[in-house]
Amino acid sequence: MIKKGIVGIKRLMLLILVIVIGCLSYAKVTHRPLPIQFFNVLTGSMADTFKPNSLVVVGRVNFEKLKVGDIISYESEKALVTHRIEAITGQGKNRRLVTKGDSNQAIDATPVTA
Repeated sequence: MIKKGIVGIKRLMLLILVIVIGCLSYAKVTHRPLPIQFFNVLTGSMADTFKPNSLVVVGRVNFEKLKVGDIISYESEKALVTHRIEAITGQGKNRRLVTKGDSNQAIDATPVTA
């Protein structure tokens, strides 16, 4: 009985390994990022939602479909940031997302653009 369980776990681990290697190979060959990415939360700016060292899974979305309340990950000048959209200004090419960490008192200094 235990042998069957161990064999099942080994097969599952092998399947997961094959999937991971396949995804990494796809990204390498096509020079495109995977449709989802994994990030580690480094600070406490979102501690009300994500504790530091949490793992967040991020997928690509259409910039125009983002709305107030959504949590986004974006590149700032200094680092990768995961914060909540507090407000949206402008339209089209002038659309800007005003973001803020759930645990921060102030909004982020620079609005996010597409």
